[in-house]
Amino acid sequence: GDENFIQHTIADSFNGAWSVHAIDLDDDYDVDVLGAAYSANEITWWENNLDPVVQDVGTISIDISSSLPEDTTLNPQATVKNIGTDTETFDVTCEINPGGYSSTETVTDLTPGDSIQITFSPDFMFSAGPYTVTVYTQLPGDVNPANDSLVKIIETYDPGVTEEDSDKPIRFSFGLKNNPAQGHAVFNLVLSEATTVRLRIYDVSGRLVDEVLSGRKAAGYYSIPWTSQATAGIYFYKFEAPWQHKGGKLVFIR
Repeated sequence: GDENFIQHTIADSFNGAWSVHAIDLDDDYDVDVLGAAYSANEITWWENNLDPVVQDVGTISIDISSSLPEDTTLNPQATVKNIGTDTETFDVTCEINPGGYSSTETVTDLTPGDSIQITFSPDFMFSAGPYTVTVYTQLPGDVNPANDSLVKIIETYDPGVTEEDSDKPIRFSFGLKNNPAQGHAVFNLVLSEATTVRLRIYDVSGRLVDEVLSGRKAAGYYSIPWTSQATAGIYFYKFEAPWQHKGGKLVFIR
C-alpha cells in the first residue's frame, strides 16, 4: 500500500514502467522510490514520510578562551550536541598540540536536540606559544562526520605590565590595533584597576564566534591577540567591564 508514502507525479500516467529504484532523493536519511515509464514519457518518485532514525552528534564549541595568560592551567572543556533522532552514548576526545595532550570522555544517554558541556581530565598547562585544540565525537554510524570535529587556536600572552609603562595606569582604554586585520587581530587594553572583563567576537548574524578574553585582570597594559580560523568577512567585537561597554566592527581578511 501507499499509506507510508507521499506520491510526487511529474506526468499524469505511468504506463510502460521501465525501471524502479530505491534511493534517498531528498537527503532526509530514508529510502524513497523512483520510477521511470518509457511509453508514458514520465518520471515519478514517491517520498517516504516515515520518521527515519538518524544518528548524528557533533562538537558545537570548544569552551576555552582563545587568549590566555602564559602558564595558565585548566581542564579543557567543550560542548557537544545530539543532532540526530535517537538517544546516543558516545566518546568525545580532546587533543592539544604542542604538548601531546589527549583525553577521552564518554557521554551517556544524550537525548535528541540536547547538548552537554564536557570537562576533560587531566588538566593542561598553556605555557608560551600558540596551541591547537581539537575536539571530536566518535559515534558509530554517524551520518554526518563533517560536524564531528572542531579546531581552535589558543594564543598565550605575558600578563605582566610592560617595562616602559611600569606605573599604574590612571585611566581605562580599549581599542583594536589593526583593522582590517589580516590573519589575526590585536586588541589593546589598559586597566586602571583590577576588574572582571570579557571580550567576545560575533558574526554578522549575531552568532557568537569566539570568546577571546574572560576573567579577572589586574591593573596594567595588555595586548590581546585574536587568531582565528574563521572565514574572511565582517565581524563585530564586544568588550564588557563593570563600568565600561565597548563594541565595534572588525574586517577580517586572510
